[in-house]
Amino acid sequence: MVVQGAYPDLIPADVEISEQFGLSHSFRRGSMSVSRTRGVDDKQVELINRWQKVESAWGKKPSLPMKEHYSDIAIMIPEMVKYSLVL
Repeated sequence: MVVQGAYPDLIPADVEISEQFGLSHSFRRGSMSVSRTRGVDDKQVELINRWQKVESAWGKKPSLPMKEHYSDIAIMIPEMVKYSLVL
């Protein structure tokens, strides 16, 4: 936002920096884009994004499909690593 104030011709004042270029979104977008272009299966993506469902529950028990609810993360690590290997 310092750059936006100093160089209004570079980043217009009506651009919401944190919304458009927030780090949390940038890393996720980059990861998703690269994984898609490298052929990562949708099941792999859903598996790696499981944390988002848990996080979205805001401290409550997340509503997960039975398959996910009873899956042991420690056992699933080799499958989850496949996502990271293509990045």
